[in-house]
Amino acid sequence: MLGHAVLASAAVAGLTALPAASQVGYTILRVAGALYLVYLGAQSLADFVRLRRSAAADTPASRSAGVRRRRRGRR
Repeated sequence: MLGHAVLASAAVAGLTALPAASQVGYTILRVAGALYLVYLGAQSLADFVRLRRSAAADTPASRSAGVRRRRRGRR
């Protein structure tokens, strides 16, 4: 759905005629799209690293204490 919305917005903005009319404009559009994909990838990678660090902060001692509490019926 998002892809269709982007294409519809591009058509309204006149960007669909840009590749046919101008090679430079098409190159700029391609580079902007590539930079956006790199940005999304970097953001995803940063979120993954942040998640791994927070999981590593969960020490084995605190995990074993949680297991002991659950065995006793406490949460």
